[in-house]
Amino acid sequence: MQTPIANSPREDGDREERRLLQRVAAGDDAAFRRLYDRLAEIHDGAYADKDCRRLARRLEKYRFDLFTFLERENVDATNNHGERTIRPAVLMRKNYYGNRSERGAAVQAQMMSIFRTLKMRGIDPLEYLERQLRASLANGAPFTLPELVEKIAA
Repeated sequence: MQTPIANSPREDGDREERRLLQRVAAGDDAAFRRLYDRLAEIHDGAYADKDCRRLARRLEKYRFDLFTFLERENVDATNNHGERTIRPAVLMRKNYYGNRSERGAAVQAQMMSIFRTLKMRGIDPLEYLERQLRASLANGAPFTLPELVEKIAA
């Protein structure tokens, strides 16, 4: 007799859980069955150590998110892309010895977000900011960072 993968889908209709349960019930992939059975054994175990119990709870909570990369080609198994994306901001913060205030940290976070978004869209951030500043000076109405963020998001 096989160990059940999980309890029946929650009342809120968790689509991912239902999809995986249907896939396994249909016998589409024995390897997934074994993987989720083993994961159930791990997260249902009795652990004396509080850190092990916490990890088991997290494994149970995210059990249907952990292996998305195995089912979908466009999903990477790691978050390396995200880490590489924020690396320039982290290095800048480190090289300038952090921020001296919460306001400074907020401004830096907004500026790094603006710069990374513009770069990802193939726009030179310095040229863009220069154009925006010149336009606001010509109009006599300076812009704020939130206004700039809204413009970029649009």
